[in-house]
Amino acid sequence: MRASKPGFQEGRLEVDLPSPEVTILLERSAGIAGTVRSPGGEALRRVEVEAVGSDPSDPVKASVADDGRFEIELRAGTWSIRAGAAGYAPTLSEEMDLRQGERREGIYIDLVPE
Repeated sequence: MRASKPGFQEGRLEVDLPSPEVTILLERSAGIAGTVRSPGGEALRRVEVEAVGSDPSDPVKASVADDGRFEIELRAGTWSIRAGAAGYAPTLSEEMDLRQGERREGIYIDLVPE
């Protein structure tokens, strides 16, 4: 069984049916929001942004607006933001330790031309 709500991590629970009552506790998501910019500080279009945690082979994709702004919901833990765009070298941010329910905003990722 799965349960989800915006601002919370998805909860999963195996249930043997029939079951009289089931409770799934959802943990508040952590979050990171920011903008991907060019060296001149201008927001970049058509960028790819993902959060990289303890397992780099399992990144979490961010939703990215046309003006380079991104937002991503994550579980608590240590995360870096990886961003890239055509003509720019991929960039990895410094690590950020996020607690449950914590939200970091105003993060800028500055890309350098290849």
